[in-house]
Amino acid sequence: MAERADSTRDDARPQPRISTISRRKALTSAAAAGALLAVPTAAALARPAAMHPDVGLLALFAQWEVAAMECDKADRIMWEAEERYEAIAPKLPEAMYRQPGDDALVGYAKGWLFQNSGRYWYPPSSVATIRGYRPNPALPQRAARIAEITVAANYYEAACEAAEIATGYRDAKQHCEQANERNRDLRRRIMETRATTYDGLLAKARIYLWCYAGDTNEMDELLAEETEGSVVSGAHVAQSLAIDLARIAAALS
Repeated sequence: MAERADSTRDDARPQPRISTISRRKALTSAAAAGALLAVPTAAALARPAAMHPDVGLLALFAQWEVAAMECDKADRIMWEAEERYEAIAPKLPEAMYRQPGDDALVGYAKGWLFQNSGRYWYPPSSVATIRGYRPNPALPQRAARIAEITVAANYYEAACEAAEIATGYRDAKQHCEQANERNRDLRRRIMETRATTYDGLLAKARIYLWCYAGDTNEMDELLAEETEGSVVSGAHVAQSLAIDLARIAAALS
């Protein structure tokens, strides 16, 4: 199943996080927002915290709720900054597209399809490979092409960086990654803490719900696609259980 992604991709420039489920749409829905972050059950609130069997887990969950809201806020800020960046983003130099004859001149440096252009280009990883080539005086055309790609890449990288700084996109991405790092750390600590009560299970279910943008119907569809025409494994059954718990958690919020 495809879930919330927590990092940027290496592309023509750093990209926003991508998920099969549109978290932008989910986070603009008041109903979804209420389902994603919900307090423990009434029974848990009525019981003194120190007496609850899952006191440690619920304490971590409370910290995670704050971290999740910070992630959602950081997401929105980053998406707004990304839109400002898109408006002034520099155009990829022609020299960075893969040209006829590059197979012989540049060799095995891999080219990737550039966005929706239908053309192959040299992303940062390939440019790094090209920069590492040793000049060969016996192959002046190869040296010229390598220099052309390198100069264009230097210009493009500097232009992208300037645009990111000017629009606040770079700072927004850094803050978003920091927020996600804290969220991931808390999710791991919660995962490693055993739930012994229904309250503890629901707390974990709410995290699962948040990771999939609160859309249990789409979670069902993704699981159905995974299991169609294939053997249903124990992991699939566990996913189904988690989805059912997430749906209960959403209903109780």
